[in-house]
Amino acid sequence: PLGERLEKPKARLRIYDPYYCAGAVVRHLQELGFNRVYNKCQDFYAVIEAGSVPSHDVVVTNPPYSGDHVERLLRWCRSNAKPFLLLMPSYFSTKPFYQAALGDASSMLYLFPRKRYMYWTPKGLRAKDKMQSHSGVLGHRTSPFVSFWYLDLSPAVSAKRLLKWWASAARPEAARSSATLCSLEDLPPAAFPTDGRGGKSEA
Repeated sequence: PLGERLEKPKARLRIYDPYYCAGAVVRHLQELGFNRVYNKCQDFYAVIEAGSVPSHDVVVTNPPYSGDHVERLLRWCRSNAKPFLLLMPSYFSTKPFYQAALGDASSMLYLFPRKRYMYWTPKGLRAKDKMQSHSGVLGHRTSPFVSFWYLDLSPAVSAKRLLKWWASAARPEAARSSATLCSLEDLPPAAFPTDGRGGKSEA
């Protein structure tokens, strides 16, 4: 629905991912038909300071989880006033800074996958003793935390409109069976395990 509201096909939708890892996100999104993806090896905060954030329609990123990266990203997303989708561990929604960084979180929705996400970390980016994973051609496969998408497509698409679309027959059948879109309060218990690997114990 975002492309429709902006009157842009996905091939023309401008996606900005401010955090660079190894550049694979561009390839992956292009394989899905999103051809205008900006993800370069730049200091995101220096880019903001210089006022040189690239033109974009939506922010899509999986930010670093350390330090204050997530808090700074949330505050910027709010001031940026553009739709955003952030893939992050569930425990960030319980952090003391979460609501304050967003200001008004009433327009936020959460896309929770039925199957736990696995990540591929390129080889050489993390010390071996910090990896809980399987190694392969793509790097290290790991799933240290339960994670889901934190999203707000306003002002292009309101939360109410997005939920209505999600519940309608217009939603792809594959999406219906693979994920749940809902408010923070309606997330299933599986989103917040209590085993110390992504749950409220991390807050």
